[in-house]
Amino acid sequence: MSSVRTLFWFRRDLRLDDNAGLWRALEEARAREGTCACLFLFDRDILDHLEPDDRRIAWIHASLVELADKLAALGSRLLCLHGRAPESLTSLLDAFPEVRSLHCNHDQEAARLARDAAVEALCRKRSVALCSGKDATVLERDELLKADGTPYRVYTPFRNAWRARVASAAELLAPFPSLELARSHLAPARELPDSGLVSLEALGFRRTVAPVPTGETASLALWQRFLPGIAGYEEARDIPARDGTSSMGTALRFGTIPVRRLFRESLTQSVKWSDELIWREFHHSLLAHFPRTATRAFQEKFETLEWDDPESDPTARERLEAWQEGRTGFPAVDAPMRELAVQGTMPNRLRMVVASFLTKDLHLHWRHGERWFARHLMDYDMASNVGNWQWTAGTGADAQPWFRIFNPTSQGRRWDPAGHYLLRWCPELSGLPPARLHEPWSKEGLPPGLAYPRPIVDHARERSVTLERFARAAGSPLH
Repeated sequence: MSSVRTLFWFRRDLRLDDNAGLWRALEEARAREGTCACLFLFDRDILDHLEPDDRRIAWIHASLVELADKLAALGSRLLCLHGRAPESLTSLLDAFPEVRSLHCNHDQEAARLARDAAVEALCRKRSVALCSGKDATVLERDELLKADGTPYRVYTPFRNAWRARVASAAELLAPFPSLELARSHLAPARELPDSGLVSLEALGFRRTVAPVPTGETASLALWQRFLPGIAGYEEARDIPARDGTSSMGTALRFGTIPVRRLFRESLTQSVKWSDELIWREFHHSLLAHFPRTATRAFQEKFETLEWDDPESDPTARERLEAWQEGRTGFPAVDAPMRELAVQGTMPNRLRMVVASFLTKDLHLHWRHGERWFARHLMDYDMASNVGNWQWTAGTGADAQPWFRIFNPTSQGRRWDPAGHYLLRWCPELSGLPPARLHEPWSKEGLPPGLAYPRPIVDHARERSVTLERFARAAGSPLH
């Protein structure tokens, strides 16, 4: 008879060390005097909405290879499932009738919550407890509320309350000794089916070169390379030509490194960098408390805001496609959009520039940009993506006025004055002097043979249009 009494379902937590959910599952296995088996599900309800070249699936697959190897080194095995959650888990519970608990870490997105509700119903019929806990954030859901019991709607008070709470409760950042428990309470390989890790090709995806390291070991190494220079983060983070950011977004999204460790090692080293992590927690809180904001304006008055419609307006459609393909005629927009298409990454500062351009120069709804980022970003996380898009669009949780509008030309000149980043992705501009790189279409025109698109809009004019539209929606006349 199998000793497996507990299952742990890896989802957005692809690591063995300091894994809160795995630790709880192993503790449960020990309490039941049994063992814990680990599983990963390639969920068709997710995969069927992705393109075959989605580089994130290749990244996850490579990370799972390492995870499976680590489990094998501990004498156990990764159970790899492929299908839809209820059917796949039904078959697994049939194979392990002694299982009494299924553990996983929370996933806040609406579609994933619906999946978990179906899984919970299945578990209830089998007298199996579905145990879900937090791991992606330090504080979540109702753990941080205002004095009146309502959720925070503005970042700065949230940040201050978050820091005060963590300062008074050091255990919130304490590591979970999951790796130590794993050595003695993982199910032995002899009790588990040797199904092997399903190939990318069988999943319907192609192999791609990952722009960021895969797996737990490489994610930790990447963090350790960044940490000695973290004090210079505030200055370097906005310079796209410099490697001044941590590049930890993908590791955080898929849980190959614990957020608790990042906080433990950054809180006293860089206030600015740890503030960025708290900004992420803020957006997770917003999505949990205001799930409608995944598609609708956080500030409800801006539901009436006028947007151009690419479905019915050919000009709007052409402008959207130019933005997507990096041919707007604004180098500070085109360069990061081309980088996004090629490798799924984009510098921090320029994410705000391209988002502002789409919403406030092209007057296209932020949802078009959010969906495009969801398709291409390696570190795509719905809570952060929606929150940041709404913040830039002026419809989100923001204490600042809605008339923040980034000038793409001046932003490029300020943060990439010599054009080092720009020329990496817009090499056709290499024949221009640095003074003209960020505004190639000046009075003199382009040199013969230099092919670069003309600006698709006039920034000054579109800025005025945006201000008028927001003023109408806000009921705050400009004059």
